[in-house]
This record gives sequence, C-alpha cells and structure tokens, in this order.
Amino acid sequence: MESQINVRQSMLEKMKRPFKNNRRLNRYWNSVQLNLTRNSGYYALVSSLMCLCLIGLRSNTEFHDHDEIDSELHYSFHSWEPKKPMEIRPRERRAVDPSDGETKIILFWTKYHGSASFDFGLGSRPFESAGCRVSNCKTTTDRLLLNESHAVIFHSGNLNISDMPPVRFDHQRWIFYSFTSPVNLAPIPKFLKDKFNWTMTYRRDSDIIHRYPFGALVASKTIRKSYGKTRPTANSVQRRIPHKKKLVAWITSTCPTSVRRENYVRHLAKHISVDIYGGCGHKYCGSHEQCMKMLREDYKFVLAFENSLCTDYVSDKLYTALENGVVPVVYGEADYRAYAPSNSYVNARDFGSPRELAEYLWLLHQNDHLYQNYFAWNQDYIVDRFPTDGWCNLCQMLHKPMESQAYSDVQRWWAEEVTCTSNYQFSLNVSNSIEPVMHN
Repeated sequence: MESQINVRQSMLEKMKRPFKNNRRLNRYWNSVQLNLTRNSGYYALVSSLMCLCLIGLRSNTEFHDHDEIDSELHYSFHSWEPKKPMEIRPRERRAVDPSDGETKIILFWTKYHGSASFDFGLGSRPFESAGCRVSNCKTTTDRLLLNESHAVIFHSGNLNISDMPPVRFDHQRWIFYSFTSPVNLAPIPKFLKDKFNWTMTYRRDSDIIHRYPFGALVASKTIRKSYGKTRPTANSVQRRIPHKKKLVAWITSTCPTSVRRENYVRHLAKHISVDIYGGCGHKYCGSHEQCMKMLREDYKFVLAFENSLCTDYVSDKLYTALENGVVPVVYGEADYRAYAPSNSYVNARDFGSPRELAEYLWLLHQNDHLYQNYFAWNQDYIVDRFPTDGWCNLCQMLHKPMESQAYSDVQRWWAEEVTCTSNYQFSLNVSNSIEPVMHN
C-alpha cells in the first residue's frame, strides 16, 4: 500500500510541474493529492480523465500543425489584437540633443528573410564602409538595447504578432521595411497599422528610399562601396556586340503568373525569336552565373518583365541586364526614367502591341549603330547591384531634430494608396507599316 501511495505521489509531482507558478492551481492539485492518497476510486477516475485530456491535446496539436497553413491564417493574422494596448513610455535615460554627435542605435527587431543583419552588417563599420557622409550610427540585434535604440526596424515579411516589443518609447522611430509588392504581402495586423513612424522601401514616396536588393544606377564618380558584397568588374560592351547573334532571351522561374506576363511573351514570340529559359519554357541555362555568362556572350535583348505591376516596383531584372551588357526590354507599373537613362532600355509599354515591339527590336538588331546607342550610359553611370545609400540616408535622418510623425494606417499607405495593374495589357492589332518579322 505504501509503495502504491509513493507511485501516486510521484505521478502527481510530475503533473504539478506545469502549474508550479500558479497558486490557484497549486491549491487545487493539493486537494486532488489528498483525495488520491485516501481513495483508490478517485485515483482511477482522475487518471482516466487525465489520459483523455492528453490524448485530446495531442490530436488537436497534430491537426493544427504549423506546417499546414490554411487560407484562414491570412485573415486571422490581420485581425489579431493584443490583450492590452501597447504602452508608450518616455525615454528611460537623459534626453540628448540631436546635434551633440551621439551615436544613433538602430535595432533590427526582426530578420530580413534569413539575415539577422539585414544583409548590411552589424555595428558601425557598415556605415563607414558604405561611405556615408553621416556615419555616426550602429546597428544591433541586441534587444536589451530596446530602450536605448533610436530606430527599430521591422521587415514586413518577418513580422511575428507574438514577438513584438512590449513597449514603444516616444523617442524612437519604428520603421516599416519592405521590398515585397503589396499584392504578394499579407495585410499588416490592425494593431500595428498606426505604430510606424517611417517607411523604408523601394517606393519613391517612402521616407527612406532603399533599393538594396534590386539595384541602381549611380554616377561613375560618386559610386559608394557596398558592404559585404562583391560587384563584378565592368565589361567592355563594345567588344561583345559583334559576337552576339541571338535576339531575345527570357529567363524566369515563375510561371504562370497572376498578371499573365507569359501571354504577352507568347504573342511576342510569334513575331520575333524568343528563347525561354526556366519555368515558362523548355530551355535550361544552368546556375545564375552560367545564365548571366550566356546573356553576355549570346543575346542582344532580355525581357525584364515584372511579375507584379505595382507603383515603383522595379526589381533586379533591369539592373542585372544592364550589368551584363544586354539591352533590357522592360514592362512594369513604373516611370522607368526615374531608374535608368531613357536610352538604356526598351519599354514594351511604349508600343501598341507585341508585334510593334518585335518590329522595333528587329530594327535594332539590323542596325548596329542604333543598337550601340543603348550602351552610351556606360560613360556616365555604373550599375550598383547592392546600393547602401538607403542606410546612409537613415543615419543622416536620425541625426536631425526629431519631428512628430506617424502613419495613421501604414497598411492603407502600402496596399491602397498605390496603383496595381491586374494583368499585362496589349493590343493584337497588326501594323502594316513593316513586313512580318522573320525569326532569326
């Protein structure tokens, strides 16, 4: 009998562990223990009930496995609210005048995809390496420095509603950081919509315009170094042109797309030779480096068609083409003149139909002088595939006197105060000005 009681008590001790910090549950379990040691029937009943509960909990966990994401998660994330409002506190140390040269601390609260350092770096060195005019800033992932941080950055794709700062200090700037187009990003949780002070994105109406993952053209004499990245050396475009015999390439991994860009390419291919590599075609060019080498050596044009037609969304497709000595044929919901000289690319939206575009590309193919004009930009600009000026601008802004600013609804700014076209628009009218284009 004594050994049986010892077994029961041992079992109870294990059952009590999850509740050791809860006084109410402790009192309850003490009463259960007393009954169990006196009454075997009560012991059997409680044991049975516990087994059933454990089985039920396990079954429920298996059914709602986190790897099984259903459509309701998208909406529950957006509507989730914290149990209590986020507290805003004054700074918990002496106020510092913005002009006194204090090092500004930028806290990366989330990761940028898998990068804790946002692919920029930690500490003060990244700002020095980037050649920032104002470089008295440092980045950190140390959350113990939350109350000391002047800026807290949240990547839109890594927001975790159960892992947000417990307080928001009034001296801080919370920054919304995103490079995902609105149509491909889940709505921001409602309780966060009015918490952000600045935006740091690819859009030209952002507080801090940042082109890091996409690229940029910069004046040859003022190009900044990119911390942690290697920029390929400039190639001689003039030497490559005579050796290029193929016309148009399209390299893509996504097919089909919601904007139906593949339909435009299909009609274009009726009038000019288009070699399709990747998900939309039957050709394969190997690794990224091998594909770029192929473009440099073989093709005159490459399609830089965006898979999202939203305001200012100009991805790395444009700059990858320019960097590799190929004329990009662009299609997007952006004013490309703000991103590259007008004689460095061909804009498909300037033509009424895929046929008219094909006719113009064929004209450039036949006339070396006209084609070479599309490389005149090389004299004044260099492709910076990983620009860091966004970080420089952030550091400079943090050293200016603070002005009260907050977005009343950052979700509305990001997803509604923007133009997103649903699909590629073009006419199938056939021009009679030029004879049908023959494939090369």
